[in-house]
Amino acid sequence: MPPGSGGAEPRGFERRRLRGGGAAWARGWSRSRRVRRIGGFQGRPVDATMPPRPGMGDVDLYATLRAALARGSRRPGPWDVRVRVREERAPVHHIVLLDASGSMYAYARIAAARRIVERIAERSYVDRAPVTLIVFQGGGARVAAMASRNYSRILRILDGVRVGGSTPLPHALLEAYRVAKAYREKHRGAETVVHIVSDGRANTPLSRGGSVEQDIRRVCSLLSRVKRLHVYIYDATPPNTLHLYTFNRLIAELLGAELVPAA
Repeated sequence: MPPGSGGAEPRGFERRRLRGGGAAWARGWSRSRRVRRIGGFQGRPVDATMPPRPGMGDVDLYATLRAALARGSRRPGPWDVRVRVREERAPVHHIVLLDASGSMYAYARIAAARRIVERIAERSYVDRAPVTLIVFQGGGARVAAMASRNYSRILRILDGVRVGGSTPLPHALLEAYRVAKAYREKHRGAETVVHIVSDGRANTPLSRGGSVEQDIRRVCSLLSRVKRLHVYIYDATPPNTLHLYTFNRLIAELLGAELVPAA
């Protein structure tokens, strides 16, 4: 179990193989990057610099003495103080939007959707990345698990999802925006990877009498403002149903998302 995960790994977790669906779904896992911070105590020291404000901790004594000697003094003054610059891996937050509406029942699409979410949870376990699970159906979207590393709990929640109701996709996108924004306020520099698992057949606007398409456009405009955002859409549209309208392509266009088959 990863340190601080808050829960045990699912039984037989490490023995599972990431099955099916090709490699497209996993490309979001290479998003992790290194960030540099000043004044913190986490990460590997890579440099030293003058503090951007007085009274900062994590003073580098060696660099402070060196600065004093460089100006010909053996006693450091306030202007000689140097603090460490530390480098650490930026956190990656995965937000999964799972469509549990009635339209996902046909062609065993909900089963394929569950497999995708299961693979995301499994890979997050390996990378120790938090996962937020948002389930949407009926009249809205609910956060079933918030930035959790308790992957066994996520899988239990997934097993308990029941299919039915309309498809409130705008609600799910809006909830993803709220969650992503709140997480980034606490974790500066975090990467946000949104996984949308849906057939895209949205039919529930944010308010009565509203337009689903306009709601999606407005919410996608908000979501696109989240820095370091990456979006993957797992298209659960069944084959030979090209006559059915889906909003997945519109969302992909608005967010610059990658659209991949859910199967």
